[in-house]
Amino acid sequence: SLPRLLDPAHGKGPAEATHDGEVSELDIQGSVFFAEMRRLMQKVEVDFRSIETVLEVGSGYGRMLQKFRGLFPQAKLYGTDISFRATEQSWRDERTTIVADSHIPVSWYREDYDLIYSVTCLQHVTDETIFTALVQGIKDALKVGGYLLLLENTSESKAEHVRCMTREDYQEAFGTGIEWIDASREFWFREQKHAVMIAK
Repeated sequence: SLPRLLDPAHGKGPAEATHDGEVSELDIQGSVFFAEMRRLMQKVEVDFRSIETVLEVGSGYGRMLQKFRGLFPQAKLYGTDISFRATEQSWRDERTTIVADSHIPVSWYREDYDLIYSVTCLQHVTDETIFTALVQGIKDALKVGGYLLLLENTSESKAEHVRCMTREDYQEAFGTGIEWIDASREFWFREQKHAVMIAK
């Protein structure tokens, strides 16, 4: 039988999200989003074995980092999020570093990353100054020849906490120094349209 869906409760960590065969909406969404990102990386022939450092911007409770660990068992994983509670309860292993940061970006932890990714995070940065600084921080932290992978909601929204941007808007926001090698994929999850994009 199909697992029973739980309404995702704000503030609950991954240990509380699934138990006794129950699956939360966030877990289903995460699986769908991860499959789309993996598909795109395979399409552009990312050499998974060459990825040594990975950063997730907006890592929350580490659900996506845990999935990426399966792709990159050899890599050092880093996550950053503005929620101190989420980072305290986040999934991690001995090769994963999670940092709570209310002023993203800072030093980006003195690493140059082979892969930086963000999943429905940038759309929530509505302050233009912070958004611009975050984009520049991501570009500065990306290793030459590294990959930038974005998955963002591109549906129109009236919510004040959501920035409505198209694929083209994201490409323009990152400007020069980034080459979009595949930004063509859009898909629907529930009632919202999302775009998955990859650049070098």
